[in-house]
Formats: sequence, structure tokens, C-alpha cells
Amino acid sequence: MMTFQKILSNLWQWAQSRNETDFSRKIAVEALGFPNRTVEAIIKKLLDLKRLERIGQGRATRYRVKRD
Repeated sequence: MMTFQKILSNLWQWAQSRNETDFSRKIAVEALGFPNRTVEAIIKKLLDLKRLERIGQGRATRYRVKRD
């Protein structure tokens, strides 16, 4: 079983390597194969760390890697 930190690392690497600038939670779940709640928790952690930014609200919410 993967640790939370390893899954976070996988999602972060995937988000940074994407050609498109933003993604939805659904796209991340489908691409990585992790459970929806796990991806939701990791996205929240990356938002708290200010590594991702949220775009939109509700079902239309997208996320973008923050470029420094």
C-alpha cells in the first residue's frame, strides 16, 4: 500500500508534467487510478501548501500548478 506522501508525490509530478495548464479532480483520479477521496485530500494538501491554485467553484472547479 502506498503512503499518503508517495501518492502526494505522484500527483504533484503528474500535475507538473501535464501539457495542459489546469486539471479537474476527475481527470486526476482517472489518470492516476487513486480513489476520489484520496485525490481530494491530496489536492487540499497541495492547496494548503500553496502549490496549486483553485480555479472556479463547484463541479466546474479546476486546479493549476502555481508557477513561482
